[in-house]
Amino acid sequence: MYGSQIVGCGSWLPTNLVSNYDLENNLETSHKWIIERTGIKFRHIAADHISTSDMGILSVRKLIQSTVCDKVEAIVAATTTSEQNFPSVACKIQKAIFPHKTLPAFDVQAACSGFIYGLEMADSLIKANKYQSVLLICTEKMSSIVNWQDRNTCVLFADGASSVLIEKVQDNNQSKIIDTIIESDGTCHDALVTNIDISGKKAIHMEGQNVFKRAVLYNEKDT
Repeated sequence: MYGSQIVGCGSWLPTNLVSNYDLENNLETSHKWIIERTGIKFRHIAADHISTSDMGILSVRKLIQSTVCDKVEAIVAATTTSEQNFPSVACKIQKAIFPHKTLPAFDVQAACSGFIYGLEMADSLIKANKYQSVLLICTEKMSSIVNWQDRNTCVLFADGASSVLIEKVQDNNQSKIIDTIIESDGTCHDALVTNIDISGKKAIHMEGQNVFKRAVLYNEKDT
């Protein structure tokens, strides 16, 4: 029997920071209010010319600096902010990193839980003996869908990317991925959504109290 193991990690963050004090200038909010409710002091925001795919590519290049990735057999990208409906972010990363290899490359859209869904996918593909090595990238440019006039949501989201290389190992390996648990509750689908605002742009809408209560409820259930 075989399992899978994370053998390398890479990440990339924009250098531009937006602090709580910056948001105070344009919103009815304060550094204290944000800290008390979220613990967030600042957020990394990508420049306009940096896309979701670009950030994913930069994170993989960081991964390659410390990990041998020449045996990658599949690419999974978890994102909810792809700059295009198609081609996939994974395909763009494949072109940039492995231009001379033809690999299966596809996106997983599971919003905040994208990494866990992507990990489940990669782990399952390896355990099914389909692939020996899977590259998983999580990349989001949430600033592209944030309404910066909505204090309930803009304080929460930012931009960045990370990548991990997952490889097949013997089932008795102490560092293997043991299990992943994924689930959803479709009855709450409208609590956190992207809508079209009056300017015709996609923007996040959140029922904050509902989302908070559901998160607390599930945490209490799990413990």
